[in-house]
Amino acid sequence: MKNLLIGAVATSFLIVILVLTWRSQRVLTSGTYAVHSDYANAGEAFAGAAKLATTFAAINSVLGTGSMAPIIPPSAPGKDPLTTIVAYVVVDGLFPFDKIEPGMLVTYRPAWAAPSRVTHIAAQKDGLGWIMAGLNNRHYENRERVTQENFVNVVTSIHTWKQ
Repeated sequence: MKNLLIGAVATSFLIVILVLTWRSQRVLTSGTYAVHSDYANAGEAFAGAAKLATTFAAINSVLGTGSMAPIIPPSAPGKDPLTTIVAYVVVDGLFPFDKIEPGMLVTYRPAWAAPSRVTHIAAQKDGLGWIMAGLNNRHYENRERVTQENFVNVVTSIHTWKQ
């Protein structure tokens, strides 16, 4: 009887540890994406992105504004950041808006950048939608939210090259 009780306590303890570990790992991995930055040029980066794009994924280009540095580099000095492509991202075409979590890299169409798409980090959700942020921006984008209507996709991989 004593061995059975010890076994039950040990099993319960193990289950609690496994659940806590799973929850911690889920928090650590939410919002993660693969970054591929070993490409020599834009053509190689696009080819690398194309290998990861599936039937329900797409490739989007990212301009060199520097808002997501150091993950996505700014355009080279002397280049126009609003016309220079510095990365390609693969986006998940089936990812549902209601499954976005803080830290995820999201592509969306804000009115302030129309008709362009923007790729930034989901910072916080409120009653109006998601407040976004560029990693290298001083302020959150708190005047407009990402909503079901302007949401494009969640980024699954980033492909950059030396600028």
